Amino acid sequence: MQDGSSGSQDREIQPAALLHPIQPFMPDHSKITLDPQAPEGTRSVQRTMGLLNAFRYGESWLPLKEIAARVGLPKPTAHRILNALASTRLIEGSADGRYRLGSAATELGFRASIARLESPPRPTPFTASTVARSNSFDYRAWNGAVGATSYDATFEREYFAVRGGAGVLDVSPLFLYEFVGPEAEQAVQRILTRDVRRCAVNQVMYSAWCDDDGYLLQDGNLIRLAPDRFRLSTAEPSLRWFSDCSFGLDVVVHDIGDHVAKLAVQGPLSRSLLQRVLDPGSASADAVAELGYFRGCAAEFEGRPLYVTRTGFTGDLGYELWMELDCVESGVESGVESGCGSGEANHAPAASLWEALLNSDLGPAVMPMGLEALDAVRIEAGLILIDIDYFSSSHALLEKRHSTPDQAGLGWAAKMVAGNDFVGRAKMSQERKRGVTSQFVGLEIDWPELERAYAPHGLRPQTVGRPPSREPMPIRAAGHDASGPQIGQVTSSFFSPRLKKQLCLATVPSEHAKIGSTVQVGMRVEMQRSLLSATVVKLPFYEPPQKKAKFRLGSGGEA
Repeated sequence: MQDGSSGSQDREIQPAALLHPIQPFMPDHSKITLDPQAPEGTRSVQRTMGLLNAFRYGESWLPLKEIAARVGLPKPTAHRILNALASTRLIEGSADGRYRLGSAATELGFRASIARLESPPRPTPFTASTVARSNSFDYRAWNGAVGATSYDATFEREYFAVRGGAGVLDVSPLFLYEFVGPEAEQAVQRILTRDVRRCAVNQVMYSAWCDDDGYLLQDGNLIRLAPDRFRLSTAEPSLRWFSDCSFGLDVVVHDIGDHVAKLAVQGPLSRSLLQRVLDPGSASADAVAELGYFRGCAAEFEGRPLYVTRTGFTGDLGYELWMELDCVESGVESGVESGCGSGEANHAPAASLWEALLNSDLGPAVMPMGLEALDAVRIEAGLILIDIDYFSSSHALLEKRHSTPDQAGLGWAAKMVAGNDFVGRAKMSQERKRGVTSQFVGLEIDWPELERAYAPHGLRPQTVGRPPSREPMPIRAAGHDASGPQIGQVTSSFFSPRLKKQLCLATVPSEHAKIGSTVQVGMRVEMQRSLLSATVVKLPFYEPPQKKAKFRLGSGGEA
């Protein structure tokens, strides 16, 4: 997995408290009735709360006349209170005399909502903005935070935005670690299966890491920020493992996940979008425009530094933006070593970046992307997800649930070269000598085969338009009926609107993994298992030309 969510914590939730994150400030929108005996200060508070309550959820800019009429106040009085509220960001005013709820009201409503949950999710730097834009109010737990499952009633518009325009995704729930010190390279070399010595400054390497028995723990992206500084993203907490593996080396491992805002900007228009938003015309914007595949560079947004990598989890042209956060208590940059101590990180600059990306002149071609759309495009790209397509050895309950990098399709990322003595190498070498018993493959089920399965029920194929499935499905050898032995399993599946086929990520015995081989997938059709013929194909299913294209300054971001 190059980026994405942890399958082990990816259960869907729809907490009632999140259904309307901006709660009304008063019981209804009727005119204010003031207590004639109340002190003037109390009456002022009543007027203020009434004005806040005049803004109904989902409404945009309102003229002063309508706001005043809703609460029964003279326009001069309403104007004076609204301007006072604007100074606190509870209300935002426009040059033509209209008003709407401000960012502080959104944040306040979100905090009030999650406070009622037994285990409140931790907000990311973009949570207030993502909640305000969600029309579905459908969320999924992700590493203690929540991510929008989709922003609309279905994920399809977001899917097509990523495949035809650009999608913006909050990936801040990912864990993030930095290795800093004279022997940082040796520490990372000891942990990862890639040959990190070949990683240049500002280069990104996708890699896996294993336990002592050569079984896969996790996978993620490594960025070399300096000769003695590396940054590694992970799906699950890894500080103790990284610290243990670094024992005896002159390196310090920092957990910086809560001090860095992380955004993914993915799709064929993602380069054009960044050229419009990241301080256009500056040297850093030019560097981003020419950024190579799996490379990174420093950039700026509104004069604030951030780091940009040309990476992602969609299999398309895409970038990830990393912004270090300031501390509210000090107002200075936190730095990875110090963090924010007992203070809180300032999320405002990150939220401003989110809004700038989604309010660009590209219009509806740019959309926020939820986790269902991400799941769909990562399946098309043939990218694996932890605890869905493979189980981390740290919590695999059965021996047969363990996977080596070779079995998970990551053998190419395990370099058995001299000097690359990563944890688990000896056991992996032994397995390669014995021969890999199972392999990770892509399967395609054609439309006629789907029609054949649903025709007895008088239905068209019901997988069309449905969210990606993580339901395991049994695989049997070609020619066997439902009573035949199970030889493997599908771990992720999705009907691709672009390819017009049912796509499956699966694990099968090596003798069935040859490209062009045929197997049978036991798909659930009307509460019954039906065997559908599937063909082993080369991954990825979909790889557009812009994914790895080389760009020169002045060229368009579209393929």
